[in-house]
Amino acid sequence: MAKSYPQVDATKRPSINDVALAAGVSRSAVSKVLRDAYGVSPIMRAKVEAAIHKLGYRPRTGARAMRGQTHLIGVAIPQLTNTFFSQIITGIQKRLDGTDYNMVVTPPTHNMELRQAMLALVDHQVDGIIAIAPEVSPVDLNQIAIHTPLVMIGRHDKTYSYDTVVGDDYAGTNQVVDHLIAMGHKRICHLTIRPTYDQDDARQPHTLRCEAFEKRMTAAGLEQQLALCAGAEEIDAYNATLELIAAPNRPTAIFAGNDTLAIGALRALAEHGIGSDQIAVVGYDDIDVASHPLISLSTVSQFGEQLGKKAVDLLLERIEDNRDAPHQLQITPALKIRGTSSKDFK
Repeated sequence: MAKSYPQVDATKRPSINDVALAAGVSRSAVSKVLRDAYGVSPIMRAKVEAAIHKLGYRPRTGARAMRGQTHLIGVAIPQLTNTFFSQIITGIQKRLDGTDYNMVVTPPTHNMELRQAMLALVDHQVDGIIAIAPEVSPVDLNQIAIHTPLVMIGRHDKTYSYDTVVGDDYAGTNQVVDHLIAMGHKRICHLTIRPTYDQDDARQPHTLRCEAFEKRMTAAGLEQQLALCAGAEEIDAYNATLELIAAPNRPTAIFAGNDTLAIGALRALAEHGIGSDQIAVVGYDDIDVASHPLISLSTVSQFGEQLGKKAVDLLLERIEDNRDAPHQLQITPALKIRGTSSKDFK
């Protein structure tokens, strides 16, 4: 079982001198414990380790190197079945190829939440962690980052001890709405999910896309429609789309919050003989199946592999260059127009 870690102020990162003072020993004694040097008494080791735990001290890169690195990079993901996450993992692996680091992927299990999975990676002394779209509070992420270098992908967090790599969700959404309006659509519905975790200092992509959609539609003088799916699976979007097409004032275009939802919408439309000339569909993520000629889904590419590669770059800066200052990297997405939204509607 992953152990808990003390609550500390990550804006005031404890130093080796703080540990020495708390343990009542010299700085050199702390250094010996960290290096697992010969001649450290059990009593001294216990004092130093207790102080380290109390303060939440994380040795800098040099100290970690002295006690030995594992050359393992932990990747924490909320689920294995998400195709977009697979693109990110591919980017991570490609970027690690040729380095001394190997990747360990840890999804949560039925009895372990993602926070616990990340703490388990800390306990296994990975050299760094990349977390993909975690439903974990910034407080917990900052706590983890005090002990192990951390880069988070996908969520717009205000951070002070870990890095973030995100797509520009406002830009991507604006590209979709502008495209659909240019095609002549006025009744556009945003088919999305209700964020399960969202707060001022941790904004989820679906929340920002929803906000951007509302603002862009309002600026165009159009009434926006919003349809919230019961869940995040394809079947949830399928059921929600059935309700949309049965409504008296059904939309002429659907902007889905991601490609999984878009494919669920396409399934419902296809079963009722509704083509893209009647209801256009645009997704988000550009998963591999989106470009299949039998699907030809218009979608926003977030360049998943690039997100993964950039996350590794930031993490290696923390591990090898001992960088502490947080970096927030944002990648501009690109709309890929394909068959599901390329025809003028009737």
